[in-house]
Amino acid sequence: MLPATIYRGVWRNVASLGFHRRAFRARAGKVWTSAASSADMKGGKRKEKPQRNQRKGGSHTTSYVQVLGNGTDTGDTCPSVLLFFDQYRYIFNVGEGFQRYCFQHKIKLGKVTDLFFTRMSTEACGGVPGLILTLTDHGIGGLCLGTSGLNLHGPLHVRTFLDAVETFVALQQTDVVASSFGANSGSQPGQFLESLVKNEQVTIRPLVLMPEGSAGMVDQEELDAEQAETERAKKSRVERSSKNSTACVPGGVPAACYICELSEAAGKFHPERAKALGLQPGPIYAKIQKGASVETPTGETVHPHQVMDPPIPGPVVLIVECPDEAYLNPLLEAPGFNEWLSVERTDGENVLVVHMGSARVVASEAYMGWVERFPTGTNHMFVNLEACESSAILRKAAVVQTKLNCVDDRFFPLPATVDVLTPMSNRACWEKDGFVMGKDLMKYWLKPSGRLGPDATKILEPFSVEKVVDDFQAEHVEAREALRRYKDSMEAKSQEPPSSSPQIAADELELTFLGTGSAVPSKYRNVTCIYLDFFKKGSMFLDCGEGSLGQLVRRFGVEGANDALRKLRCVWISHIHADHHAGLSRLLAARQKLVGPDGPKVLIIGPPGFRKTVLSYAKLDQFQYHYLITNSVASMGRSGEPLKYNSPKVGEKRPGPPKAVLEMFDEVKRELGLKEIDSFLVKHCSNAFGVSIESNNWKVVFSGDSMPCESLVKAAKDATLLIHEATFEEEMADEAKKKKHSTTKDALSIAEQAGAYRTILTHFSQRYPKVPVLPEAEKRASIGVAFDLMRVNLSHLEALPKTVDPCMFLFDEEQKEAEDGAEDDFVIPDLKHVE
Repeated sequence: MLPATIYRGVWRNVASLGFHRRAFRARAGKVWTSAASSADMKGGKRKEKPQRNQRKGGSHTTSYVQVLGNGTDTGDTCPSVLLFFDQYRYIFNVGEGFQRYCFQHKIKLGKVTDLFFTRMSTEACGGVPGLILTLTDHGIGGLCLGTSGLNLHGPLHVRTFLDAVETFVALQQTDVVASSFGANSGSQPGQFLESLVKNEQVTIRPLVLMPEGSAGMVDQEELDAEQAETERAKKSRVERSSKNSTACVPGGVPAACYICELSEAAGKFHPERAKALGLQPGPIYAKIQKGASVETPTGETVHPHQVMDPPIPGPVVLIVECPDEAYLNPLLEAPGFNEWLSVERTDGENVLVVHMGSARVVASEAYMGWVERFPTGTNHMFVNLEACESSAILRKAAVVQTKLNCVDDRFFPLPATVDVLTPMSNRACWEKDGFVMGKDLMKYWLKPSGRLGPDATKILEPFSVEKVVDDFQAEHVEAREALRRYKDSMEAKSQEPPSSSPQIAADELELTFLGTGSAVPSKYRNVTCIYLDFFKKGSMFLDCGEGSLGQLVRRFGVEGANDALRKLRCVWISHIHADHHAGLSRLLAARQKLVGPDGPKVLIIGPPGFRKTVLSYAKLDQFQYHYLITNSVASMGRSGEPLKYNSPKVGEKRPGPPKAVLEMFDEVKRELGLKEIDSFLVKHCSNAFGVSIESNNWKVVFSGDSMPCESLVKAAKDATLLIHEATFEEEMADEAKKKKHSTTKDALSIAEQAGAYRTILTHFSQRYPKVPVLPEAEKRASIGVAFDLMRVNLSHLEALPKTVDPCMFLFDEEQKEAEDGAEDDFVIPDLKHVE
């Protein structure tokens, strides 16, 4: 077993992931024993593990379906559904923000073995990379230690998805297995295929739907070709063209439905019948109840059916996906569902149909007619944003944002109210017997039979801004006093003559911090993303961590986010670590849907290794782009030396970027009214960059992830605004140096050397869930602290430092609770995969 001191330290770090202490102790003991001994090794190779999903176990008595409404407040991703058993967890769809959602609602992930996707797009699987990285770094769930592993199942191109993430996830070191399913050439479309999972509790089988007008069902030869391509990709990492990618998935984009057939339960045992047949009470009763025939003392054989009622059919869960109208007829005509539309087949069975299609399709006359063909007694759960009232699913973050709004609404706007995306004019179609609106966290019990049915006890009350403000006014006396002083000073300042601060028009540039945390998202901070709004000229993103699209909707609402995407011209990615780019594909896919296939391409500026990731994602999410490798236009090395990447050495053949890409780079700068978008190397990982964005009136510099370096000082010289990472406090300077990050003191030193007018600190370790540890007041006269959804208009920079003290007072009491290890706060160390 792990030594007690090590065990306690590691446990504190993983408790927030939702693992029970007993389960963690057992797994930790296995891991320690395995590492300390080679008893399970033979010839240098680990012994073969038992087949997954074939583990033995006792009869489980608890099972339910639960709606994990990740994305139901924004519509940016598919909601998830959890199929729960005592010893197994199966999740259908893992969209962006999934792990953050689980942290918020304390969803246990320790026994998840299989993930199923209804579509192979980041809308349904965008949260998988972050989930894999988190579980792997903690050595939990067997992802890198081989105790159980994680299976990914989807309708074709699961491997393409993993190709996209393997540039930043070391998949060869994990126990992740991808399996695509389609139809053999002899199978009919719309049939349920062979089981993906089969154990003593449940059998799960998929059914593939192809949209109308596609080439037909996926052929097994195509699946084999994909596997062969996977093997070739492992041997050769040839980067492809940096031009746009508009490749379509062969045969159309498939969708998947699933059937989950729970095991039958034994019928009631009648001891009086057993006694009448000559059986005596004792172990023999247990044996016959398990299905074995037994003998009486006189040698007569007694069979189970003689003393027991017939087995009780197990519940059946149908997961039905219909993304849009192109899949409607294939669904309605799918022969695999016919037996479940039969009264004879479902008589005496509990059948739950989980509808995950859009309400626009589900509410149609044709779809509802299909639903009504299911026998009386069939239960239906509708899981989509349009059918259910939306609410703030990240409740803790919404509370923080509301409190911050009390400080200064210029910097801290209230979260946008996300209206239903497609208002339901025919609301009556949902209000029928057996119909359940699948609200966030709702459960539907399958076992035990006595609890069968919906359970709304976990559903959150609607979020109330007024209640949060009232509670704040009643409880935070010191913070209220600090706010009064702040507002008095702002009022006095407004009476003074104009200062010598930069005079910048309000419609030149406004920044919105969509993510301000590092490594992994937390309840209060998402991972890095900054939105730059040039108003009528266009927009740009600096980094794009997982969940950035959802954050954009939370800040601006659905229409406001759509406007931001329509005018998006450029995305700049600092480096290859996942917390800086894992949300890019979902964002660009949403943009492509808005601008259409003939809309303008977006320019992606990023490191060389990230180009392969973008290419693979574009196959799944169908977006168009130009890719500009940062190295080809970077001006400065880490030590401040000039770079000339476009001047190859003698004899070296290294062409520069394609002409079309360079022309678009110049076009983007011209459209946004910029003199320069100047990248420079910083000290972090290989090919990590910072960026300086400059117009005639101002200069904004972003450090990316970096420890102090000369290039940052030079680039930030006389900057109007320096945005600098401050991952650690000064007491952790050694840790910061080891992981090539900056402390708050480092960031302020760079700002002072550069003579930056204002500095905003961001990219905080999740050790500091709300406010970081800051220096004394006299050393923060020119700084601001970034919070999620904070907006900074360059015309308001002068007032920015005065917001720091009220914010510190605001969260002082809660910060103390976090330092005491309060259960309500999420504290997790920064993970090695992003450091």
